[in-house]
Amino acid sequence: MPWEHIIVGDYVHVSIDETIPADLLLIRSSDPQGSVFVETSNLDGESNLKQRTVMQKCRSLCGETGDFDPTLLNLKVYCNNPDKRLNFIQGNVEYANEDVDRITTDNIIIRGCKLRNTTFIEGIVLYTEQNAKSARNLNLIS
Repeated sequence: MPWEHIIVGDYVHVSIDETIPADLLLIRSSDPQGSVFVETSNLDGESNLKQRTVMQKCRSLCGETGDFDPTLLNLKVYCNNPDKRLNFIQGNVEYANEDVDRITTDNIIIRGCKLRNTTFIEGIVLYTEQNAKSARNLNLIS
């Protein structure tokens, strides 16, 4: 799907070595423990991989390779308005059974990162295009 067609709330699948099309909340990973590795060199100039993790209560969905129906998630995501702080997020996920997961920066991947050493990830779009943290942060990168 072209990046310009992605909207907030979409459920997105990204495969290894692809660029992340929007700021995503991690829901699934090919890794059974929910680990995800991304390259952020085009955002912060660092060449080492960064580890991120799937939301705690979604980790039971990880490692599965078959198609997954995201409508089965039955959850609501609440987070702060878009801003340029790459290492800041406030929000939570409320599940149908009334459980709650707090969203941390470890649970999100910023638009423009590349997926590495992880076969696939799936996530919910939090911010897109000019509202993505990387786009709002452009003037801070030299």
